[in-house]
Amino acid sequence: MMSYNKRIFFTPLGRKLVYHSYTKKSSMATVLMLHGFSEHSFIWLKTVEEISQKLNCDFIIPDLSGHGLSDWREDGDYNISNYANDIEMIIDELNLHSLILVGHSMGGRIAQEITTRKLSYIKGIVLVDFCPGIDNTQPANCILENFNISTNRSWTIDEYKTFLSSTRPLIPESEMDWYARNLFEKGKKNFRLRVDPNIANYNIGKKTVNVNNKTYNHLLGVPISIIRGQYSSFIDESQAKKYLSNFKLASYFSVPKSGHGLIIENNRLFNMALYDSLVFVLESNRGYS
Repeated sequence: MMSYNKRIFFTPLGRKLVYHSYTKKSSMATVLMLHGFSEHSFIWLKTVEEISQKLNCDFIIPDLSGHGLSDWREDGDYNISNYANDIEMIIDELNLHSLILVGHSMGGRIAQEITTRKLSYIKGIVLVDFCPGIDNTQPANCILENFNISTNRSWTIDEYKTFLSSTRPLIPESEMDWYARNLFEKGKKNFRLRVDPNIANYNIGKKTVNVNNKTYNHLLGVPISIIRGQYSSFIDESQAKKYLSNFKLASYFSVPKSGHGLIIENNRLFNMALYDSLVFVLESNRGYS
């Protein structure tokens, strides 16, 4: 296992944000990885362990507020703008100026928002099973329903693994125990998810960027990649490719035998797609060697 530094950042109001950091002596860019709704930074760690050996990049992997080891918001106001505010403070604190943003699902929305704020810092964006302008409420409602079931009670690990098998059948059996144990607070027998139940009130907070809006035409020069799970019900392949056609530098990857949870459902092939996406971004910036 590679060695991460677990670091803590405090907002001006004293709210704790926890992130994992993996740095090299000299790197060409920092890859900032944003997890999706109700998951934590751990979801990326196996991936970073593999691809960091092949890329000369640093990696920053935060727990979003209300998730994992980061504090819950006292106001319970979880929206894209507030999430982006937190990440922007970490970027400024670490003085990061050469960023590749990787965002899964809700994390993709946050990456999009950060790009509009820190455009000169952004070398590229990788959206994982997310495409701006596509809002499929039925699968989102299903995730929310399962989330509410999960947070309304305590579980044993075996009980939750059974629940996962019925609600997320694409997760390999070999990954179930690892995934379940990382989602929960440690306890002697029964466990609760390490999330604020109020994240269920998550909302976009403001209109997302429309790439066809002339106000944001300058975004179209940023290299962008979309990685989609083959069976995803969140985004359609044709819709994703149509969106990417607006950009000067774009790539698309599909991960076989996976859906919205492609990071764990087919981690080996997802890692290959993410590596290729990051190489595409670095080469587009003429910084890859």
